[in-house]
Amino acid sequence: CQEFAPDIILLDLRMPVLSGTDMLEQLRAEDWGKNIRVIVLTNISRSEAPAKLRYLNVDRYIVKAHHTPQQILDVVKEVLA
Repeated sequence: CQEFAPDIILLDLRMPVLSGTDMLEQLRAEDWGKNIRVIVLTNISRSEAPAKLRYLNVDRYIVKAHHTPQQILDVVKEVLA
């Protein structure tokens, strides 16, 4: 990713190999990943999310079950604006 840094990352907290929180922690540790916009898009409620997520510079936290695809797209556009 050092050759190509994305404008935004949509990140689930439940992933098969590495948790989303651990992935975000590794991303933020890299110079190229410090300022990338991140939207957490998950079905884990905010109250159940790992506490350290608060310190990892997340732009938005979206619970998938509570939003339509159009609402999610609107949030992505807002964050990128």
